Amino acid sequence: MKITFFTDLHYSDEDRDVYFNGTQSLCKLNKIIDATPDSDHYISLGDFVDFLRDESPALYEQGVEFVKTKGLHPYDGEIKKKTLFGVVGNHETAFIQKSKLSKFIPYVEGVGSVYTFELGEVLFVAVDASFDRVSGSDAPEIMRKSTDFIFPSAQIKWVSEELKSKVKEGTKSIVWISHVAFKDINEDTRTEMANEFLRYGLPVYIFEGHTHVQNFYEKQTEKGNLKIYNLAPVTFDFTVPVEERKNAYFYYTATFNDGNIEKVESFRG
Repeated sequence: MKITFFTDLHYSDEDRDVYFNGTQSLCKLNKIIDATPDSDHYISLGDFVDFLRDESPALYEQGVEFVKTKGLHPYDGEIKKKTLFGVVGNHETAFIQKSKLSKFIPYVEGVGSVYTFELGEVLFVAVDASFDRVSGSDAPEIMRKSTDFIFPSAQIKWVSEELKSKVKEGTKSIVWISHVAFKDINEDTRTEMANEFLRYGLPVYIFEGHTHVQNFYEKQTEKGNLKIYNLAPVTFDFTVPVEERKNAYFYYTATFNDGNIEKVESFRG
């Protein structure tokens, strides 16, 4: 099984930031899809759009319609050939209530934009750390200013129950997908969440975006090890010279063999 990941598309109908080049984002995504015809599925790790006007999902819907023209099927509760799965990012939550995107990213009232899905022998869990650490709120007016994030206790409980019901004989590994990077989440709640993932003794892989850098590393905990893949985005990477950022884009493929990750490759277009 091969999965293509991309993150921080920051699609927009105007370039609000000199680095994002949001009006060209779909052109870059088009190239990524064309370059990965052997991928079984695709995962967007958040900030699919740069902003949303008047709490309307219209711009997000435009991006999704483009994806459909490329033969991808946005996840709607059913896994089809070449399904595109997504997670909510802080840019989405800064401009719209998460529930208004539930057609594209499943939402659980009082818990967040969370869901699970199985691909072969791998269990994927989408978690949502787009909650303000101080207030615990995910209201757009709060999230526009927030830089510190937290997992609410209700979400940790939800993930615990999901894992209990979904991990079964034959599950080979668990993949945590999220936008906010592990390092940027309140330490107590990220540890508590990680322990829920690690209690089954299976390999746990984390794929995340948000930081606009590429960093693959292993986090050792008392309960086990987490292999973390922090991905540089489609739009730009701070490690790239400023004059090149607007035209740079990055994507990643993860190859699974016998339920475990065999390799993760990064590509620059």
